[in-house]
Amino acid sequence: MARLRVRRRRLASRFLLLVALVGAVLVGAPGAGDSAEPSAEVLSALELTPLPRAAAPAFTLADLDGRALSLASLRGQTVLIYFWATWCPYCQKELPTTVQELARRYRDRRLVVLAVNMEEGRDKVRAWAKKHGISVPVLLDGAGEVSGDYRVTATPTAVLVDRDGRTVARAVGTRSWTSDRARPLWDTLLANPAQAR
Repeated sequence: MARLRVRRRRLASRFLLLVALVGAVLVGAPGAGDSAEPSAEVLSALELTPLPRAAAPAFTLADLDGRALSLASLRGQTVLIYFWATWCPYCQKELPTTVQELARRYRDRRLVVLAVNMEEGRDKVRAWAKKHGISVPVLLDGAGEVSGDYRVTATPTAVLVDRDGRTVARAVGTRSWTSDRARPLWDTLLANPAQAR
């Protein structure tokens, strides 16, 4: 009888160990809910600064029509937050061309580009966006709180957020977001989680 109890305990211990190991493997496996992480080489190809994989600062901002849009509502999609201003010459060139093309090219792969205007009035931003044919969501950070949370000190600044809502990298200044050098970044961040397994 004592032998049987010892045997059962050993079997139960082994079973619990097996369950713990399988759980650890599944939680740590790529594509098991986690977004793929771009390599240092992929980030450096675009001169992106890696950020700690921490939760991106939450925000809700109004668009040009006064509708609220929150970062949390975009969970499950990769987000490029593009901080800009109408007076910024680099933004004037990059937003209507490269950034718009990036959004168009990858929208079917669940990339969302948010053009967060910094501390300018709705009418001024609306007129500029209309004149330049901006079709990505334009959000208004009138008080500069969101740009402060993201530590934006220059325009343009872009912050990448993965589908799990974690920061990936940042860029200060313009980047060749649609170039061949950028393709590995988007292929990694936008990979279908089921394919990553």
